[in-house]
Amino acid sequence: MDNRPLLIESICIKHQKIQLLDYHNQRANDARFELFNIEDLLDFEKVVDLNEAKEAIVKCRIVYGKKIESIIYQPYELRPVNSLTIVDIDEQWNYNYKFLNRTQLDFYFSKRGDADDILMVQNGYVKDSYYGNLAFLKYGKWYTPEQPLLKGTRRASLIEKELIIEAQILKEEIQSFESVSIFNAMIEFGQIEIAIDLVE
Repeated sequence: MDNRPLLIESICIKHQKIQLLDYHNQRANDARFELFNIEDLLDFEKVVDLNEAKEAIVKCRIVYGKKIESIIYQPYELRPVNSLTIVDIDEQWNYNYKFLNRTQLDFYFSKRGDADDILMVQNGYVKDSYYGNLAFLKYGKWYTPEQPLLKGTRRASLIEKELIIEAQILKEEIQSFESVSIFNAMIEFGQIEIAIDLVE
């Protein structure tokens, strides 16, 4: 029996067009090689059925390991996030692959109190929110943590386009920024922006 963990990709299909396809393929194939030593390349374009994406924005949830286990299509609605609470996480915890098992993430999320999401800090450095990667605004420029827990597909695209800049961001530096943005494969950059005084 293979006890190695399953992984997941959440792919945005917008008006029946797959978003960030190359980044999802790259991340999945890197993960399969590192975890399973599989060199055969997945191409999600060949397995995604665009006829299933009937709504304007659809979340395509692909569970995979050595092979694709399941593909589910769901209409997507943006969940509003208006506040964040800072949560210090275990200094040894590693989430560098997008695992299906999110038990530890859910545990940290449960510490959000009245806030909508969490801002995770590890060893004094800002990492991610529960919902996605982060970028902080200062003097017209956006800075994203250099070493997030998970290097997201949209994050990779934004860095490549030079819309966000990688930087080490310390917990005590958070309040020196103007606002923070949360983004992931489903949430476009700029859709969620929170004033820094709503981060506690």
